[in-house]
Amino acid sequence: MILIDSEQTAEKLLTDLSASSHRREKFIAVDTEFVREELDVPALCLIQIATNSNVYVIDVLSVNIGFLSKIFADDSLLKVFHSGRQDIEILQQNGLEIKNVYDTQLYEMVLSTNENVSYQFLVDKYLGKSIKKSCSMSNWLQRPLSKKQIKYSVGDVSYLRKIYQHQKKKLEELGRTNWLEQEHMSLLSHVAPTDSLERSVRREYRGVLNKLLNWRSAKAEQKHVSPESLIKDSIIRSVCNKGMSFVQTLKTSRIAKDEDLSEFLNFAEGFIGYTTYRENFSKRAVMDTLKVLLDVKSDEFQVAPAIIATKDDLSDFVDGDESVKFLSGWRYDLYGKYAEQMLSGKIKVGIKDSRVFLYE
Repeated sequence: MILIDSEQTAEKLLTDLSASSHRREKFIAVDTEFVREELDVPALCLIQIATNSNVYVIDVLSVNIGFLSKIFADDSLLKVFHSGRQDIEILQQNGLEIKNVYDTQLYEMVLSTNENVSYQFLVDKYLGKSIKKSCSMSNWLQRPLSKKQIKYSVGDVSYLRKIYQHQKKKLEELGRTNWLEQEHMSLLSHVAPTDSLERSVRREYRGVLNKLLNWRSAKAEQKHVSPESLIKDSIIRSVCNKGMSFVQTLKTSRIAKDEDLSEFLNFAEGFIGYTTYRENFSKRAVMDTLKVLLDVKSDEFQVAPAIIATKDDLSDFVDGDESVKFLSGWRYDLYGKYAEQMLSGKIKVGIKDSRVFLYE
C-alpha cells in the first residue's frame, strides 16, 4: 500500500500505470471514501486505486487530484467499481471526467438471481474470504488517518481486481460480456434532478411528485436557496413511492426538527391524505402474472429479475409502451418475447408438483 499525500508520492502511481500499460494492463479497481452527513455537497476524502502491482490511497485533503484526470479520462483503461454510482458522481463533482467503467454489483445481476449484492458477498463468493465493514461510518475528514481507517480503505478495493477477473471469465463463458453497456453508460451521464426523480417515481404517483416539487420550488425561491438544499430529492422520492407511512415515520424522527422539513411534511401529509394509491385491479392482476413469468425466466437463466424488468417496466408494457427495455436485445430473448405471448394469450402459467411452469 502507498499513501499518496504529496506530489512526490503521486508520481509513484503515474509511473506504475505507465509501466502497466507496457504490460498491457487494461483495468484498475477504484473506490472512494466520503462524508455526506449534514453537508449540502458530499466531501470527498480518499480515492483508492488498485493496480496490478499495488494499492494507492490518495488523500484528497492533502493533494490536488488533478493528476488523476488523464487516468480517469483514458477510454482504453477500464475502471472497475462496486456499486459505483455514488463514487462516480462524487468524482465527477470534483472535476474528474470518467470514461469506460464496469460495476461488479451490476454484472453480478446477469450472473445470478441475486439483487443488490454486497461487496462482502462477492469477496466471499469468488475469493472465499470474509471481510467486515468496521469503518463504514468512520470520520474520513479527520487527520491523521488511523491505521484502522487506512487498512479498511485498502480492503475496500484490494479484492475488486480479482472479483472482476472471475466475473469476466464467467461472462465470456456465458456470452454475456456486453449485456449491460447501456447501464454502464447511464452511470456516467449527468441527469437533471427533476428527470431523475421522474424516472424513479412510479407513473401513477407523478401527480404527487409535481405537487411536492412545486411546493419546494416556491419555498426555495422565497428563501433564496436552492431547492435541493431545502428538501433533498431522496426525501421527495420516498414520499412519492412510500406514501403516508413514510411521512408519518419521518415526522417522528430527529431530522424533522428542521423547520422547513417539518413544514414540507405537514404539506405532504395533508395532500397525500386525499390521494388514492390504487391501481386498476385488472391491470394489477396482469402485472402479477407477468411478474410470475419474470421469476420463472429469472430462475431459468440465472439472471436477477430487476435487471431484466422493473415494476414500472411491467406497468408501461401493460399500458402499451413498446419502448420498455425488455422488448429489445438480450432481455427480449430471455423474457420479452414470452411476455408478449402471455399478453396475447398464447402461453399461460400453471402449477404442477408445487412448481410453476408455462404451457400453450
